[in-house]
This record gives sequence, structure tokens and C-alpha cells, in this order.
Amino acid sequence: VPCYSWLDFLTALGVAGAICAAGFGIGSAVGSMSLVLCLFFLARLHVDHGGTLLMASTRYYARRWAFPDAKAAAQLKPILRSIGLNTHASLHDQRDWARDKIVLLVFDRKSRLPVMFHLGFKAEYYQQIVFHLGLAMVEPSHQGQSLHLQRVKIINTALNFLTFLTTSFVFTDIREPYGGMQSFSDIATECYPNIRFNNDKACGGGPKPWQADIAAFMMANHRKDIGASPSAVLDRDTFAVQGAGKSEEVGEGELFQVGRA
Repeated sequence: VPCYSWLDFLTALGVAGAICAAGFGIGSAVGSMSLVLCLFFLARLHVDHGGTLLMASTRYYARRWAFPDAKAAAQLKPILRSIGLNTHASLHDQRDWARDKIVLLVFDRKSRLPVMFHLGFKAEYYQQIVFHLGLAMVEPSHQGQSLHLQRVKIINTALNFLTFLTTSFVFTDIREPYGGMQSFSDIATECYPNIRFNNDKACGGGPKPWQADIAAFMMANHRKDIGASPSAVLDRDTFAVQGAGKSEEVGEGELFQVGRA
């Protein structure tokens, strides 16, 4: 799968060097700030265009693409679908598997084969940045071998601070209450529902108006992208997703979660 080329890197490095030189020519404070900004944009180029990312486990490494172009998306799509079908043979997901998405692909260091992915996307919500956590799957032969789904999702989500050039954004997810919501309940602010700390409406909590608006927006405008069926209905008080048939990916017992990173 293509990543940024040496020419891209050298071009960015040359521009960054010129900016730094100009900054230091004006003054040391301006030059220091220019250096920080240049390093920031070089890091963004790396994490958004297939650059290698080291992981805590020495057995694996990852590569990440933010909004891959048509060529990269065409090569990523069969890889993602293959891992998905190997993990869930009856998967009949209708989402676009790569284009306009943020893809983190984990590789086995020894075989250099992809063994896991996390696939999220930026919603079309205009009032603030909304990132849906999306789909994460691991090849059966690598399940339980130091690959932790939630950690990989957190890594990919955290890198969005670079991708979106922001200090804060909203994330959404939809899954079973104890199927992976705990980690984001621990680290996110204004998270509803919070699996660690009961903030249900019956306990004096409940979703805030902005959270209910975003959840409703996602169900109305990104139903296919989040894997919800046409029959799925969101309860705006509890964020439970109801009314989906058993054959659908998102069914009874699922919760919508909205938080701020």
C-alpha cells in the first residue's frame, strides 16, 4: 500500500528548513516556534500518509492513513475486507471500507502481513469535529496475543489531534455496553453513557443536549457508515439502539456513546 514518498518527505523537510531559517533570522524566539511547528507538520505527514508507527509490543508495528487517496484506498479495501471476513465470516457490511476513512493497519513484524485494523471516520457534522470510532477487527490467529483492540483504537483516535489540527474533538461509538466502552469512559470528558461511572438519567444524569443532537445526527446521516440497519431506532434518553433484527450488525442491546477528547 503506498505511503508518502521520499520526495514528499524531502520537499516537506526543505520547506520546514526554510521556514526555520527565516524564523531564526528574525529572532531566536520566533525561530524556536518555527522549529516546533515544522516538527509538528512533519509528524502529521508521517502519521497521516502510511508512516510506520512503533507499538508497545515488539511483535507488531502499525501504519496509518488519514483519508487515503483513490490509489491507496483501492489497495487497502481488499486487505480490510479479508481481515473482516476471516474474523466474522457472515459479515455483510455495506460501508465504504477505505476511502474517506482513517485507517490504522497493524502488521506482524515477523511475517510483515496485516493482522488487525481499526477503521474510523470523520462525520459531516459542521458545528464541531466528530470522529466515529467505527470498526476494529483482529485475525483469529492473533487474537489474545498482546493485541488489545481498545489500545489500538485509542492510539488511532489520539493521533486525530495531529490529523485535525485541534486540541479537542467529539468521538462517537456504538456497541454493547461492555464490549469496549470502558476504556473511553475512563479517559474522555463529558462521556455519555459512562460505563465506569453511572450517569444514567435515573441517577440524576442523562445525555446533554449537544450529545443527543450528535447521536441523532449520526443515526440520521451516517446510518450505513456506523453499521446501523434501517430499522434501528435511537432512544434519546438512554442512547440504547433498539429495533434492529438479529441479522443486522447493530442490534438489540447496543448503546450509542458520545464523549469529548
